[in-house]
Amino acid sequence: MSATGGRAGAGQPALHVTAPEVGFVGSTSGMTGAQLRSVQILLMEYGPVELHLAGRHGADEQVCEIADRLRLWRMVHPGTAGEPPSCTADVLFPATSDDERFSGIVDAVGVLIAAPCDAHRARECRTWWTVERARAAGRPVVLVRADGSTVRWEGRSRA
Repeated sequence: MSATGGRAGAGQPALHVTAPEVGFVGSTSGMTGAQLRSVQILLMEYGPVELHLAGRHGADEQVCEIADRLRLWRMVHPGTAGEPPSCTADVLFPATSDDERFSGIVDAVGVLIAAPCDAHRARECRTWWTVERARAAGRPVVLVRADGSTVRWEGRSRA
């Protein structure tokens, strides 16, 4: 779409979309080096101001280091399991159940970046659950595979 609302082409430049709020979910076992590089590139591409995450061990800790380097606000949505967030938060939301926690991340952002450890949907995996929640809510999702490749699902407008 162009800035005027029409399709790009015929002399109209494509609209570069930025997302001031980006969500991140990933595995508690952490990201591969390739995933880490791709996530950093995506965050630089989207140019967010706020990064919403759960603050768990593993991938969340790694993405917090990227957020520090890029000077992004870290908006942490902790769970009620009693475990304190594993990274420093600029804004710490009240602790909630996992369903509310990850739904809150989806509801707060313009795009979700997901870095699961499994290549295929796993029923018990909170990362995949959040991806499905974001897609159902019409949010764009970027899935970062273990090899660093990405799959992008565009959000759909809600009627």
